[in-house]
Amino acid sequence: MIFGKKRQSELSRRQPAIRDAAPSPVFSYHSRAARTDSSGMRSANKAPWSSAAQPSPRGLPNKWSRRVPAVALAVLAVAFVISNLILGREPAIIALADTGNRRVFLRSENTYREAASTILAGSFANTNKLTIDTKNIAAAMQKQFPELEHVSVTLPVIGRRPALYIQPARPVLLLKSADGGVFVVDAAGRALINASQASAVGKLGLPIAEDQSGLPIKLGQIALPSDNIAFITEVVGQLRAKKITISGLVLPKATNELDVRIEGAPYTVKFNLRGDARAEAGAYLAVKQHFEREHKTPGSYVDVRVDNKVYYR
Repeated sequence: MIFGKKRQSELSRRQPAIRDAAPSPVFSYHSRAARTDSSGMRSANKAPWSSAAQPSPRGLPNKWSRRVPAVALAVLAVAFVISNLILGREPAIIALADTGNRRVFLRSENTYREAASTILAGSFANTNKLTIDTKNIAAAMQKQFPELEHVSVTLPVIGRRPALYIQPARPVLLLKSADGGVFVVDAAGRALINASQASAVGKLGLPIAEDQSGLPIKLGQIALPSDNIAFITEVVGQLRAKKITISGLVLPKATNELDVRIEGAPYTVKFNLRGDARAEAGAYLAVKQHFEREHKTPGSYVDVRVDNKVYYR
């Protein structure tokens, strides 16, 4: 019993009594988890239509009201560009600076405009600025109108009307064919235009040469060799410089001869187209002065075709 009491007393000393102590608060992790779960449940149980913020429908009209002017301007810009690329069919005809009164033998402006309009209408590629063939149009105009020495086509940056710049060739001679037709000839001997189609060509004072060869003259083609043209113009220039009026020039058939008729003189001066035009003209002027001093006048011809010699009758 003594042993038993001792053991009981020792146990009582080891374990202090807690009956009278104030109760301490008790914390539980389960309670925190419960609150968290409940809030999560509340978030999960929200209505679908209130889960995400939606933009107010009142802002949509304002955005479209700002975009409509920009879209309209873009459409107008595209329409303007497309419209500006389309070309008209009636080009403007512009003659380049007039030198030597070249314009007087040009045809009417309407004639060139109508021809250019027909050429433009002949190909779909010529309806817009991107595919138009300006070189082909210029070549076609020069082929149809040999009196045009140069033709160029320009396109406006803004506008639909193309412009044709034309440069007439320089006429130097009127050539009369065996059938009576008279043609304007340039320095290269090319027949430019029938004089009947250029009524003002007489204002140029061009010399008229009668071609007795009988060969047909075709527009745009060589009617006389260029060296013959150069010879004739040189002789005419030398005689005009001495105030000698020429009444006619004749190119006899099958010869290299040029016969010049002097106004008021009963004779004809014979020149060699293969010779030196300046020397032959000088020989005639010298013998003419001799005739005037001697008071003599040949009745038929004065021949200067041989170098350093003059024959007359």
